[in-house]
Amino acid sequence: MSKEKEIWSTLSVINVNDHTNSKNGFTYLSWTWAWATLQEEFPASTYKFKPDMHHADGSVEVWCELTVEGITREMWLAVTDFRNKPVQNPSCDLVANARMRCLVKSIAMFGLGHYIYAGESMPMEVEVEPSEHIIKMIGEAESMDVLKDIWMSLSESEQSLYLTAVNNAKSKLAEVEA
Repeated sequence: MSKEKEIWSTLSVINVNDHTNSKNGFTYLSWTWAWATLQEEFPASTYKFKPDMHHADGSVEVWCELTVEGITREMWLAVTDFRNKPVQNPSCDLVANARMRCLVKSIAMFGLGHYIYAGESMPMEVEVEPSEHIIKMIGEAESMDVLKDIWMSLSESEQSLYLTAVNNAKSKLAEVEA
Protein backbone atom coordinates (compact mmCIF):
# COMPACT_ATOMS: atom_id res chain seq x y z
CA MET A 1 0.00 0.00 0.00
CA SER A 2 1.39 3.42 -0.91
CA LYS A 3 2.15 5.93 1.84
CA GLU A 4 -0.56 8.24 0.43
CA LYS A 5 -3.15 5.46 0.58
CA GLU A 6 -2.07 4.46 4.08
CA ILE A 7 -2.51 8.04 5.32
CA TRP A 8 -5.87 8.41 3.58
CA SER A 9 -7.08 5.03 4.86
CA THR A 10 -6.11 5.95 8.41
CA LEU A 11 -7.63 9.44 8.49
CA SER A 12 -10.66 9.19 6.21
CA VAL A 13 -12.49 6.64 8.37
CA ILE A 14 -12.38 8.80 11.52
CA ASN A 15 -15.81 10.23 12.35
CA VAL A 16 -15.33 13.93 13.13
CA ASN A 17 -19.00 14.77 13.67
CA ASP A 18 -18.72 15.18 17.46
CA HIS A 19 -16.03 17.83 16.95
CA THR A 20 -17.79 20.14 14.49
CA ASN A 21 -19.77 23.32 14.93
CA SER A 22 -22.42 24.76 12.65
CA LYS A 23 -22.63 28.46 11.97
CA ASN A 24 -24.89 30.14 9.40
CA GLY A 25 -25.43 26.86 7.56
CA PHE A 26 -21.74 25.93 7.39
CA THR A 27 -20.02 23.11 9.26
CA TYR A 28 -16.64 23.77 10.85
CA LEU A 29 -14.23 21.27 12.34
CA SER A 30 -12.28 22.43 15.38
CA TRP A 31 -8.69 23.09 14.29
CA THR A 32 -7.35 22.09 17.71
CA TRP A 33 -9.10 18.72 17.56
CA ALA A 34 -8.12 18.15 13.90
CA TRP A 35 -4.47 18.94 14.62
CA ALA A 36 -4.43 16.78 17.78
CA THR A 37 -5.95 13.87 15.85
CA LEU A 38 -3.44 14.25 13.02
CA GLN A 39 -0.61 14.34 15.58
CA GLU A 40 -1.93 11.21 17.28
CA GLU A 41 -1.76 9.32 14.00
CA PHE A 42 1.22 11.04 12.34
CA PRO A 43 3.20 12.94 15.00
CA ALA A 44 5.92 14.18 12.64
CA SER A 45 3.40 16.19 10.59
CA THR A 46 4.21 19.86 10.08
CA TYR A 47 2.53 22.87 8.54
CA LYS A 48 3.47 26.36 7.49
CA PHE A 49 1.54 29.28 6.16
CA LYS A 50 2.68 30.66 2.86
CA PRO A 51 2.48 34.38 2.02
CA ASP A 52 -1.08 35.67 1.77
CA MET A 53 -2.37 36.53 -1.70
CA HIS A 54 -3.84 40.04 -1.89
CA HIS A 55 -6.31 40.65 -4.70
CA ALA A 56 -7.10 43.91 -6.49
CA ASP A 57 -10.52 44.17 -4.79
CA GLY A 58 -8.85 44.16 -1.34
CA SER A 59 -9.77 40.57 -0.52
CA VAL A 60 -7.15 38.19 0.82
CA GLU A 61 -6.48 34.50 0.30
CA VAL A 62 -4.44 32.48 2.81
CA TRP A 63 -2.31 29.48 1.90
CA CYS A 64 -1.23 26.53 4.04
CA GLU A 65 1.33 23.85 3.27
CA LEU A 66 0.94 20.61 5.22
CA THR A 67 3.43 17.75 5.26
CA VAL A 68 2.44 14.29 6.52
CA GLU A 69 4.93 11.42 6.36
CA GLY A 70 7.01 13.35 3.80
CA ILE A 71 4.02 14.07 1.53
CA THR A 72 3.23 17.78 1.11
CA ARG A 73 -0.05 19.29 -0.01
CA GLU A 74 -1.09 22.94 -0.32
CA MET A 75 -4.51 24.44 0.23
CA TRP A 76 -5.94 27.95 0.02
CA LEU A 77 -8.91 29.74 1.54
CA ALA A 78 -10.42 33.19 1.16
CA VAL A 79 -10.68 35.37 4.26
CA THR A 80 -14.44 35.61 4.81
CA ASP A 81 -16.98 37.13 7.14
CA PHE A 82 -19.70 35.36 9.17
CA ARG A 83 -21.77 34.92 5.97
CA ASN A 84 -18.83 33.25 4.24
CA LYS A 85 -18.40 36.25 1.92
CA PRO A 86 -14.91 37.60 1.09
CA VAL A 87 -13.80 40.54 3.21
CA GLN A 88 -12.01 43.53 1.76
CA ASN A 89 -8.98 44.64 3.79
CA PRO A 90 -9.58 42.03 6.53
CA SER A 91 -8.38 42.49 10.10
CA CYS A 92 -5.51 40.39 11.44
CA ASP A 93 -8.05 38.43 13.51
CA LEU A 94 -10.01 37.42 10.40
CA VAL A 95 -6.76 36.44 8.66
CA ALA A 96 -5.67 34.34 11.66
CA ASN A 97 -9.05 32.57 11.76
CA ALA A 98 -8.89 31.91 8.02
CA ARG A 99 -5.42 30.43 8.39
CA MET A 100 -6.60 27.93 10.99
CA ARG A 101 -9.63 27.00 8.86
CA CYS A 102 -7.22 26.59 5.96
CA LEU A 103 -5.11 24.24 8.11
CA VAL A 104 -8.21 22.11 8.74
CA LYS A 105 -8.95 22.11 5.01
CA SER A 106 -5.35 21.03 4.38
CA ILE A 107 -5.75 18.19 6.87
CA ALA A 108 -8.93 17.16 5.00
CA MET A 109 -6.80 16.81 1.86
CA PHE A 110 -5.19 13.87 3.67
CA GLY A 111 -8.58 12.40 4.63
CA LEU A 112 -9.60 13.70 8.08
CA GLY A 113 -13.07 15.24 7.80
CA HIS A 114 -12.93 15.32 4.01
CA TYR A 115 -16.63 14.47 3.79
CA ILE A 116 -17.53 17.82 5.39
CA TYR A 117 -16.34 19.57 2.22
CA ALA A 118 -18.34 17.16 0.06
CA GLY A 119 -21.53 18.01 1.95
CA GLU A 120 -21.82 14.55 3.46
CA SER A 121 -22.49 13.92 7.12
CA MET A 122 -20.54 10.69 7.70
CA PRO A 123 -17.26 9.23 6.47
CA MET A 124 -17.54 6.69 3.69
CA GLU A 125 -16.80 3.08 4.51
CA VAL A 126 -13.33 2.34 3.24
CA GLU A 127 -11.94 -1.16 3.05
CA VAL A 128 -8.35 -0.95 4.22
CA GLU A 129 -5.66 -3.44 4.99
CA PRO A 130 -3.66 -3.50 8.23
CA SER A 131 0.01 -2.56 7.87
CA GLU A 132 2.44 -5.39 7.27
CA HIS A 133 4.46 -4.22 10.27
CA ILE A 134 1.56 -4.84 12.69
CA ILE A 135 0.62 -8.13 11.02
CA LYS A 136 4.23 -9.28 11.49
CA MET A 137 4.25 -8.20 15.15
CA ILE A 138 1.00 -10.06 15.82
CA GLY A 139 2.25 -13.14 13.98
CA GLU A 140 5.44 -13.18 16.04
CA ALA A 141 3.68 -12.64 19.39
CA GLU A 142 4.52 -15.47 21.76
CA SER A 143 1.85 -14.86 24.39
CA MET A 144 -1.46 -13.14 25.08
CA ASP A 145 0.42 -10.56 27.16
CA VAL A 146 2.49 -9.58 24.12
CA LEU A 147 -0.67 -9.37 22.02
CA LYS A 148 -2.29 -7.14 24.67
CA ASP A 149 0.80 -4.87 24.65
CA ILE A 150 0.61 -4.61 20.84
CA TRP A 151 -3.11 -3.80 21.06
CA MET A 152 -2.56 -1.10 23.68
CA SER A 153 0.16 0.51 21.55
CA LEU A 154 -2.30 1.09 18.68
CA SER A 155 -4.31 4.30 18.28
CA GLU A 156 -8.13 4.08 18.28
CA SER A 157 -8.31 4.28 14.51
CA GLU A 158 -5.65 1.56 14.15
CA GLN A 159 -7.59 -0.65 16.57
CA SER A 160 -10.74 -0.09 14.52
CA LEU A 161 -8.84 -0.82 11.32
CA TYR A 162 -7.52 -4.13 12.63
CA LEU A 163 -10.88 -5.21 14.08
CA THR A 164 -12.42 -4.55 10.67
CA ALA A 165 -9.66 -6.56 8.99
CA VAL A 166 -10.14 -9.48 11.42
CA ASN A 167 -13.92 -9.43 10.85
CA ASN A 168 -13.42 -9.32 7.07
CA ALA A 169 -11.03 -12.29 7.33
CA LYS A 170 -13.54 -14.22 9.45
CA SER A 171 -16.28 -13.55 6.88
CA LYS A 172 -14.07 -14.70 4.00
CA LEU A 173 -13.06 -17.84 5.96
CA ALA A 174 -16.73 -18.63 6.68
CA GLU A 175 -17.53 -18.28 2.94
CA VAL A 176 -14.68 -20.65 2.04
CA GLU A 177 -15.74 -23.22 4.64
CA ALA A 178 -19.40 -23.07 3.54
